[in-house]
Amino acid sequence: MTALLIGYARVSTDEQDLTAQRDGLASLGVAPERIYVDHGLTGTNRERPGLREAKAKGRLRGKQPTLNPRQEAHLVALHRAGEHSTAELGGLFGVARSTVYRAIQRDDARAAKTKAAASCVTKESAASTQSP
Repeated sequence: MTALLIGYARVSTDEQDLTAQRDGLASLGVAPERIYVDHGLTGTNRERPGLREAKAKGRLRGKQPTLNPRQEAHLVALHRAGEHSTAELGGLFGVARSTVYRAIQRDDARAAKTKAAASCVTKESAASTQSP
């Protein structure tokens, strides 16, 4: 499977030129029709049409997760067993401790959401059995 390369080039002022950025992206193997360009100005409230266009087409998704869902579940299970420290788990899975902490935090959030949903179902079930 070949990777689909997407390029994003941006200049902050009208005086700047995109040639060097386009050449750099082309040297990395990005096809010219896959290079999205912004001629916007610097600032958080400015429009960035090239980036917006790339996102709209689903071309920019951000960094992919280091661990797949199965690996993350395994990491959390090992942590819950209490046999490994976060540093050891990071070493075993080839990730930073911060990634281990985030995986545990995501699992805690999922568990709390599941528990809350189950609680709502139990309350609804109890209410329906009490109705004449």
